[in-house]
Amino acid sequence: MDANGLRSWMLARAEDWRPSPEARWDAARGTLRMASRRARPLVEDEAVATARLNRTPASTDAYGNLAASGLRQGRSTVLASGVTPDPVPILPQQDRDGRDIAAPFEIITDLAAGWDGVLTVAIAGRVVLADLRRSWAPLTLTGFPAWRVAPRPQGGAWLLSRDGGLGRWTGTPTHEPPYVEVRPDTFRPDPDGPVRPTIEVIHPDAGWLNGARAVALACSADGRLAVLTWGDDAARLRLLDPDGAPTHSVALAGVRFPWSLAWFGVDQVAVMVALAEAPKVPEALVFPLQPGAPTAWALGDVHPLRDHDGGPFVHAPSPTPHVRSGGRPTTLKRLSLPSVPRQADASSARPFDAGQAGISWHRLYVEAVLPPGCGVELRLAASDEPTPPDAPEAWHPHRFGAVPGDAADAPQGAWLPQASELPLHPGLLPCAPHPDRAGLFTALIQRPGRAVRTLQGRYLWVQATLHGDGRSSPELAAVRAWAPRFSYVTHYLPELYHEDRFGPDADAPDAATGADFLERWLGLFEGELTRMEDLVAESWRLTDPRITPAGALDWLAGWLGFALDPSWPAEVRRRLLTQATEQFRWRGTLWGLTMALDAVSDDAVARRDVIVLEGWRLRRTVATILGADLADEDDPLLAGLAVSGNSFVGDTLFLGDEAQKAFLALFRDDLLKSRSEIAQIDRLYDDLAHRVLVLVHAGLPPEVIGRVRRVVAREIPAHVVTEVHETDRSLIVGLSALVGVDTRPTADATARPFELGRSRLGIQDRLRQAPSLDPRLEGDV
Repeated sequence: MDANGLRSWMLARAEDWRPSPEARWDAARGTLRMASRRARPLVEDEAVATARLNRTPASTDAYGNLAASGLRQGRSTVLASGVTPDPVPILPQQDRDGRDIAAPFEIITDLAAGWDGVLTVAIAGRVVLADLRRSWAPLTLTGFPAWRVAPRPQGGAWLLSRDGGLGRWTGTPTHEPPYVEVRPDTFRPDPDGPVRPTIEVIHPDAGWLNGARAVALACSADGRLAVLTWGDDAARLRLLDPDGAPTHSVALAGVRFPWSLAWFGVDQVAVMVALAEAPKVPEALVFPLQPGAPTAWALGDVHPLRDHDGGPFVHAPSPTPHVRSGGRPTTLKRLSLPSVPRQADASSARPFDAGQAGISWHRLYVEAVLPPGCGVELRLAASDEPTPPDAPEAWHPHRFGAVPGDAADAPQGAWLPQASELPLHPGLLPCAPHPDRAGLFTALIQRPGRAVRTLQGRYLWVQATLHGDGRSSPELAAVRAWAPRFSYVTHYLPELYHEDRFGPDADAPDAATGADFLERWLGLFEGELTRMEDLVAESWRLTDPRITPAGALDWLAGWLGFALDPSWPAEVRRRLLTQATEQFRWRGTLWGLTMALDAVSDDAVARRDVIVLEGWRLRRTVATILGADLADEDDPLLAGLAVSGNSFVGDTLFLGDEAQKAFLALFRDDLLKSRSEIAQIDRLYDDLAHRVLVLVHAGLPPEVIGRVRRVVAREIPAHVVTEVHETDRSLIVGLSALVGVDTRPTADATARPFELGRSRLGIQDRLRQAPSLDPRLEGDV
């Protein structure tokens, strides 16, 4: 509500709009814009597409090696290349059970290197699994006539049969464990040993496809499965969740016979089509998938297939599609040549409801980006019934930017330098304001061409038309309408100047009456004066660090004598300023330090990414810390002590070597001690007094770690010795019980690849052979 008591209604979310196929909601930028669309229809060749379904896809790995089907001694096998162009076979002639992997005249129909380092090969209806790390012999699975495969990121692969059946193999391929005879009453895990891979049949035939023909499948990086089908009306994608449950189907508009499929990220798919007339440079089509949308349209962006060998997409453990170009696998790339329609429509999902019949709608504010040659036309209609009017003349245009057509009498929106008409609001646009191009635009709501141009009705309906030049698109971030009208004429001038035409006379097409012109003219001043009044009324917001503009934070901090680092993000400075009074109360204490560290690190102390440990807690840990390397003179948790033979767990329990009780006796106050022993204990206690150790997770951004160091230096009293150490793992087993502080820097430590000069085997990182299609990369032949 503004200073005059007016209310506002807004369209600023995806669910507020009902876009046409030519428009879309850009979730990343929070704007309504034109959808990239392919303008020309495609003419496909079904016979060529059907023939290409018989081509066997290739596969690649993280090193860029390529594996493809080939022949060895007259039998099908998998040939890999990468280290050199000369391919080498990577499948033996027999599997671990001594059976031939391929009989004469049997053909490999698909092969794919999985995310788990397992190569899945479909051959003559069987599934052969081979380890790309060469740690176990190939394994053959039967029970499903696999034709196409799609590796799953969680391990295993989806399987598709020629007749549309769907299955998947799961399990853990590994060495067969040695046989060990155990007593029946011995506790054993269930299942006992590794789970042998098996095939699970989800759909035995094409009955779940409702008569469509399945031609390809692909699995996304988040585990969703897409099955490409041909039907009588259009090509469709059948989408399934990671567990194999169908979610919905999506029609691919404009194509009938796409023959190869790959995910492009997690919200787009790429397909290949066979055109009746071969283009100079073939290209792949990319379709964005909107959640729950029944239809997807190909983007207008160009994804060329230069030097393409004509085969299907190459399988890759990657979210980006790969193709075989010039004999090598390459990623699919988009050319920076956008193509958008010249016009796109959208309408509000629901009307603005003022709650009162016959209300006069006042002013329109629009946050938009209008590139050169682009514009937005908003058509408004008002009614007292909850149904939109059907008559075209009931819709009244309001123009912003470059809108084609002649509508000289229509209101033209004006650009305002403020980010928003709402006081001290930063606006919703994802970019900075620019005169007449981006920012806030406003227009008085009116009915052009009527004698009285005030628009009245309880419900306000909005239709939007975006106009572009084919390459650029306008963006609509927010549309706000204010009501009821605050008229300077009716509030401040005598009745002589008031409107005297009503009903049909006011609705008649005619030049505007003098009273109507005067009201709209005074509206120019009312808009600016109301904005100033709103700013004065909301000036208290400048004193609230949570919502005050970033430029006012230093000014506000000066009230408290609080120094803010101008290089720190505004969110950090806001939080420090919000808790400044409480911070001053607790400054110099552990709680004060914790508050400041949480403020500059986004609650890293609460998340245990930053741990504050007081030195006095370490006085009794010298007895022995379970699992500690006490020979480490530089261990910050032991303050240089390296000799001990016992362990202290909790407050009273001591564990350790019986022969070392003499050391324990030093910590018992009820035993008599010599002067030298007392002095030794006092020195130990003094060394650990007034010390603070701050443990920082090494995975935090460097700028956050820098802020932590600066806060520690600023907040710690002068008599306290402080150390800041970076770590990324649990420091010592049992230390939490010893000191009463959880010293694990994160909730879960993630194992990383072993790195020379950084990693220590047996601590956390793993040394594991990376999967490679070409064995020569590992020195094998």
